[in-house]
Amino acid sequence: MDAYRIGLMSGFLGTLVLLVVVMSLKRKRQGGAAYDERQAAIRGRGYKYAYVTAGLLTSVYAICFEGIAERFIEPGLVLVAILFLSGLVLSGYCIFKDAYWGYNQHRHKGMIVCWGALVILFLAQAISKIMDGKVIENGRISFDGGLPFVMVAFFLVFLCMQGLKLIIDKRDAE
Repeated sequence: MDAYRIGLMSGFLGTLVLLVVVMSLKRKRQGGAAYDERQAAIRGRGYKYAYVTAGLLTSVYAICFEGIAERFIEPGLVLVAILFLSGLVLSGYCIFKDAYWGYNQHRHKGMIVCWGALVILFLAQAISKIMDGKVIENGRISFDGGLPFVMVAFFLVFLCMQGLKLIIDKRDAE
């Protein structure tokens, strides 16, 4: 394993641990998110749709495109993209059905700023990969070079969904 992948995994695990610690401290202080029965049912349906999406896309990839796609893109990047796409299905379903935030949580406009910052950070990393020529290696899109683009797409779509829901809610309130 090269130094970049070790750094990527270390950063991911460190961020995950930090996120768990911060969220557990926040949950102790404020209490966890509470969802009513309607929201719980919607979230359950959203998880089901996300699971089915991941299963179908993985099956289609394995049956139809595995040999063909390997010439153009690393298989690990395709599987990560499928995972993020199923996450977008879940979050989009929950956002637009008003089950993303618990009834005891406030919809912070500052979250949109955070998502925007993540888009900018991953976009900078993607541009850096383009400048270094690491996006395409041996004639196909590499995992290291393609991952920032997958992350930018994920966070950008999520940002757009949050912003669109904010606009819809504001319009409905009027």
